[in-house]
Amino acid sequence: MTQEELQATISATLKKGERIIIPGLGYLELQELAGRRSAAFKAATPDNAVMQSLSGTPANSLAFIAAAQEIISDPLSANQPVNLPEIGTFKPIVSDRGVRVLYTVATPLRKVLNEGLPPVTTTTTTTTKPVITAKPVITTTTTTTTTTRDVRGVQGGVKKVDPEPEKGGDEPRVPKKFAFHADAREALIALCAVLLLAIVVAFFSLEREAAEAKLPEVTNLMDEAERHYGNTAYWSYIYEANRSIINSPLNVPKTLKLTYPDLSEQGIDVKNPAEIKKAELKGSIILKQINK
Repeated sequence: MTQEELQATISATLKKGERIIIPGLGYLELQELAGRRSAAFKAATPDNAVMQSLSGTPANSLAFIAAAQEIISDPLSANQPVNLPEIGTFKPIVSDRGVRVLYTVATPLRKVLNEGLPPVTTTTTTTTKPVITAKPVITTTTTTTTTTRDVRGVQGGVKKVDPEPEKGGDEPRVPKKFAFHADAREALIALCAVLLLAIVVAFFSLEREAAEAKLPEVTNLMDEAERHYGNTAYWSYIYEANRSIINSPLNVPKTLKLTYPDLSEQGIDVKNPAEIKKAELKGSIILKQINK
């Protein structure tokens, strides 16, 4: 299966709403949000029931799994990013806990998934703010009236005496109380908001690390067959030799000690095309038995 055929299979499968396997790493599935469709990658676990149910489905045939293993899974396991123009970009994040995959959906795939859907309408809400009119300022003016008294002296003259001005004048100003306390209160509110944001970020970071720590390192029998026999088709022989300890050929914990049969003792030439074809048929039968 070529890269173009692989991309076409992934696109058609997701458009039908079905999941599709990325061997040894996880699977792609259709997601809908606000009336729009996209694709998302989900990580695999050894006991993942979804991964086991997908094995042997038409979209996840042995030919597709082998092509996905070679084009996507193997480069990611070697810490190399994979770019499929019609599907998206897969970026590996390698740590001591294994390989995690960061998937970014491609625009062509998003267009295919949304073909035939009605356009999304956007409703714009206009909010009218009330106009605040400033209150008139009332100015109080205090007028001081001065009167003149006539005081007749001994010499009969007239002496003008200015009396003391009447008490009055501007009213005392009221001090701006609690102005400093208001500034301190605003600063305290801002500080509390920053602390709360830091706590939320730290919580989600710890939760994500805890979830990642639960994902053990896994492998699959296709990789093991490629490593020991030089061809992924012979995975069925490894499965039969280890049937009692393996739940799924696609998710095998690396902590398991597998038994690898010596095919030459069974008269099998691993490079013979007829033997390879026989092994592929054998694998298809095993997958159908698992999915019953």
